[in-house]
Amino acid sequence: MIATNASNSSASLAASLASSRRGSFAGIVTTLGGSERGGVRYGDALVHDVVITGFSYTKLKQRDLKILSGLTDQDLQAVLAAKSPTAWDRPRAKNAQQVPVTLADMKAALAEMIDSAQKSIAGTNTATTDDVYEPLVVDGELVQGARVYTGHADPTKDAAPKGTIYLQGLRVGRKVLAQPQNGWGPDTKSEAKTVAKGLITSEFKLPSRRYVSYKMETANAGAWVLAVGGGAAVAADQAGVTLDPNLVEDVREALLA
Repeated sequence: MIATNASNSSASLAASLASSRRGSFAGIVTTLGGSERGGVRYGDALVHDVVITGFSYTKLKQRDLKILSGLTDQDLQAVLAAKSPTAWDRPRAKNAQQVPVTLADMKAALAEMIDSAQKSIAGTNTATTDDVYEPLVVDGELVQGARVYTGHADPTKDAAPKGTIYLQGLRVGRKVLAQPQNGWGPDTKSEAKTVAKGLITSEFKLPSRRYVSYKMETANAGAWVLAVGGGAAVAADQAGVTLDPNLVEDVREALLA
């Protein structure tokens, strides 16, 4: 019998994840959580995702920080010149007006992203520590790419039963098997700094932009189907999930760097 910090109902899943190698494929068929607006849920599509697992989140954020710390005003201005992005001055107001994203907005966003990355590396990012996780351990060995939920600071706000495993990975492929019932949702009105953060993330290809996390609740039978290692690659091919080989190689290099 394996020894693990996951819940008893997750023990077999923990063993499966432990058997997969560092930087291996994982395929998961699941329904996205989506988001609720005005009492209507959007974005809850059924998808077949392919991810590469077995990495250190801290190292991922360190790679982000290296890129972010090297950006100059000229780099940020070049993005503005190429994209001419706009945002909303008061996103929640009925009379909100579109405004251009400025260099000042980009610099403020960059500063916040650097600060957030530094806090994530140090483990002091309050935006992510209310819900507490610890690495998955199987027979005394850490399983990279998986973590165990240990609870919220306020037990009434627990996101999942304690001991639930969360699978982490960098997504390299997706096929939508069923569109969300109410669609993907209306366009959101974002403030300038939010738009700026999105631009910095995408235009400078931060490694964490492909980071995904899946809640593997064993009590919810049929909520997901998981394959790891070679089986994941075969299942993805049979399901018609398109993988960009260059992207896969880039992600592997990032994980092993």
